[in-house]
Amino acid sequence: MKVYKRKIIISTLISAALFAIVSSEGYGKYRFINNDTQNNIIPSQSTNENNNADASTAPKTVSQKEPIAPPQDKTLLDFLNSHQSINKQEISKETHHFYTANNYAAVWFPNGQKSKAAEVALSVLQNAHEEGMNSDDYKQASAIDSSKNWVEAEIMLTDTFLKFIRDIRVGRIAANHVARTIKIISPETQSVDYLTEALKDSANNFAQLKEMAPELEDYKKLKALLAAYRQLSKEHQALPTLKKFDKKIKLKLGQSNEEVIKLKVILKSLGFLNNSDNSAVLDQTVIDGLKEFQRFHSLDDDGALGPETIKALNWSVEDRIKKIIANMERLRWLPDHLGSKFIIVNVGGYEVMAVRNNKVEHRIKAIVGKKSRRTPLFYAPLKNVIINPSWGVPTSILVHDKIPKIINDPSYVERAGFSVYDSAGVRVDPYQVNWESEGSSMRLRQSPGAHNALGRIKFNIENPYTIYLHGTPEDKLFKKGTRNFSSGCIRLAQPTVLAEWILKEINGWGTENIEDKIKAGGTQSIAIKNSIPVYFTYMTVWVDDNGKSHFSPDAYDMDDALIKALNVKMDVPLQVAVGKNLKIRYA
Repeated sequence: MKVYKRKIIISTLISAALFAIVSSEGYGKYRFINNDTQNNIIPSQSTNENNNADASTAPKTVSQKEPIAPPQDKTLLDFLNSHQSINKQEISKETHHFYTANNYAAVWFPNGQKSKAAEVALSVLQNAHEEGMNSDDYKQASAIDSSKNWVEAEIMLTDTFLKFIRDIRVGRIAANHVARTIKIISPETQSVDYLTEALKDSANNFAQLKEMAPELEDYKKLKALLAAYRQLSKEHQALPTLKKFDKKIKLKLGQSNEEVIKLKVILKSLGFLNNSDNSAVLDQTVIDGLKEFQRFHSLDDDGALGPETIKALNWSVEDRIKKIIANMERLRWLPDHLGSKFIIVNVGGYEVMAVRNNKVEHRIKAIVGKKSRRTPLFYAPLKNVIINPSWGVPTSILVHDKIPKIINDPSYVERAGFSVYDSAGVRVDPYQVNWESEGSSMRLRQSPGAHNALGRIKFNIENPYTIYLHGTPEDKLFKKGTRNFSSGCIRLAQPTVLAEWILKEINGWGTENIEDKIKAGGTQSIAIKNSIPVYFTYMTVWVDDNGKSHFSPDAYDMDDALIKALNVKMDVPLQVAVGKNLKIRYA
């Protein structure tokens, strides 16, 4: 069996130069558009040398200048007034808005001649696959010969490029159309304003036309990862496929069979195996490589071949490319400006990130909702932090989890620190309740303390789904790779770390202050004075702070639905520009 070359296989994804650029830009999603750049196609009324405005303070929309250049003639105006479509494609409202705002000046084909701006724009559309998009979706931009009909060619290119801006900035698929648990409303973008601004950039050969994609650090990393995997697909044959087993198979040193050869090829190709021969004999390096593979795929790193591990090992390069593209789309659903201090809950990656000034300051392991009780995706501000919270048991958990336990063991109520109340709010004796017939009408409240299911700290978020972040008295599940075990809320491995990060600026509390409040035993609520947004996302592919790529098992089975909706195509040009240091992952 042919062994894969090692030249791009060992390390992660990004060259040192790209990683340094990405890291310096952090979580700011979009570049701040400066309206004062000189250009002789759509000139500004003033200039400004400082184009490095802070994205966190930038406005959501771009202010539009007054109409700038006089029209060449009435040709464009007359055509737009008399035609609703070109080649059966309806002319968008944004296209009409663009030409109205710019006084019907030709920007791509002035005097019927192709401009430098047109060359750049057409190149951008032809290479849309580099952004994880379908270049065919924009091929109509070059369908009309400008030398024969410059007016239609002009309007078609404008219409198509405005569509491209909308697609690349806020996504091709509305977020809440993919799954019922996605409550996100896709953001809007001012495509006309961004195109107008980019056309003022003649001094830089209209480079801004190439910069419409999100400036989010994670997006840039995934774009580089996409290029690396496409290069891998181009240079190597398909990966082998392992046999599927119904139960977990524990590997034994020295065993020899065809499956070991396949496993070695897969691990080598993806950079998880450096020093191993090509024989069918299993050695310790293969088991170590498999454990590392499992860690970077959110799997239990037990070195065994279980169904989930085999499933991940059997993902083809093309499967991984599709997953990367789907996750690039999810990043487009984030708002333009995330704030200077915010929290990201990656439900798909079982992780909570505390971000300040576009830098991830803390990564905290999390437990998310099980598949039958999925954590919804939404954006909302943090409301308060509660030290020593009590817990009012939700009806769904009472019915499905607590009542069966109480029926089996009535003493559970007292041992777990619960009080029982009837529908009128009157406390009742749990031993006097007929739990089989009356249980669902009761209310349980658990007192604060070490036994409380919310742990010692709770983070309330303003939302109608009764979702919040909290600690937990049981930490053994955080050792698992895949952590979807909750009833929807987010359990944190290190709630004190997040609490200090939030409260330090509010009341100066550090870890010792928080621990003292916990030991005091009283319940205390601290309001959040300055808004801290919390973004619930579902990323199944990401690159960590060390440049290492992660692929999650997709516990909610949401990848395939999004890939299908995006109609991801694999027949894209593979002449991808890959730097010498561009890798799949670091060793």
